[in-house]
Amino acid sequence: MRRQGAPLDEWLREVAPSIELQRWYGHHPQRFGEFRRRYLTELGDQRHKYAAARLRTWPNTAASPC
Repeated sequence: MRRQGAPLDEWLREVAPSIELQRWYGHHPQRFGEFRRRYLTELGDQRHKYAAARLRTWPNTAASPC
């Protein structure tokens, strides 16, 4: 999904996996375990931590009707 077409108020690029990690994974299901491990490692850096903290402060809108 492209950002322009997503029904979002804000796009936090910093919580997405790096381009390098996305390319390595390539949507190969057999790589998911390693992808997960690498992505969680990426989420531990300062830039990712800040963005993830922002997400946790947003109100839960998943239960709201569209």
